[in-house]
Amino acid sequence: MKTIFSILFVCSSFLLFGQATFTDSNGTIIINKNLSKEDQIKQLKRGSYVETHILGDSITYGLNQFEKSMVYFTQSGGAYAIEQKRVTKPVIYKKIYALDEYYIKSIAAGKLGVLDVRPKYVKILAKASKLVDFDTKKVEQDLKKLKDPEQIEAYFLKIKFNEN
Repeated sequence: MKTIFSILFVCSSFLLFGQATFTDSNGTIIINKNLSKEDQIKQLKRGSYVETHILGDSITYGLNQFEKSMVYFTQSGGAYAIEQKRVTKPVIYKKIYALDEYYIKSIAAGKLGVLDVRPKYVKILAKASKLVDFDTKKVEQDLKKLKDPEQIEAYFLKIKFNEN
C-alpha cells in the first residue's frame, strides 16, 4: 500500500510540477527551486540577427545584441511542439524595426547618408538593448503615440539611464 501511494504521489507530482520534481535512487522526492520569470527567460533560447545589415557590421552587431536582449523562444505544448517567438518589450521592438526600415528606405532613396545614420543608430540600438533591464511603461506609452520615424529617433536619443 505504501509503495502504491509513493508511486501515485511521484506520478502526480511529475504531472503537476513537470521536470522540477523527481525521485532519487533512495526514493527521496527532490523538488528543484522555482526560478523567477526573469531567470526562466534568461535560460531560454535567445533571438539573434543573422543577416549582414546595409549599414555595416556595427549595426549588425547592435541588432544582434538587441535581438538577444528582447527575443526568446518557448516550446509550445502538444504532440507537435514548435518554438514560439516571444518579445519582452513588443512596443520598443516594433519601433526599432520601424526605424530600421525607415533608415534602409531613406538611404536607398538618397535622402539620408550612411555616415549620417550609422552613429545615431548605434546609440539607439545600445539604448534599446539596455531598456530590457528597466521599467519602461512610460517609454512604451510615449512610443505608442509616435508614428513618424524622425520623432522615434529623437525620442530614443533623448533617453538617459539612472543606474543607481
